[in-house]
Amino acid sequence: MTLLLLFKSRSLEQFSLNFFAALLVISPIIHIWYFTWIIPFAVGTKNLGVKLVSLSAFIYFVLPYRQTLGNNNWNLTDRETWLLWLPFILGYGWSLWQERNNRKLSNE
Repeated sequence: MTLLLLFKSRSLEQFSLNFFAALLVISPIIHIWYFTWIIPFAVGTKNLGVKLVSLSAFIYFVLPYRQTLGNNNWNLTDRETWLLWLPFILGYGWSLWQERNNRKLSNE
C-alpha cells in the first residue's frame, strides 16, 4: 500500500495526506487525537474530508458523557460511527474527485 501511494502521489504533502487517511480507515482502534495527525498535511490541499472530520470528531465527546451517566461502554453505536466516518469518507472522496477533474482539465 505504501509503495502504491508513493508512486501515485505527486508530492510529499499528498503522499502524507493519503498515507494518514489510509491509516485512519484501516486502523482497528481510533482515538479522537488520531485525527489531529492528518490536519497539518491537509492544510495545503484544502481536503474537504479532513475539514468535515474535524467537526464530526466531536461525536467522541458522547463517550465521556455516557460514562458520567453510569454507562461504562466505550464503544460508539452504529449511528455514531456513521456520523463520525461518513463526512470524512465522502469529503475525502469529493476532494480526490475534484483534484482528478482539475488535472484532466489542465491537461486538455
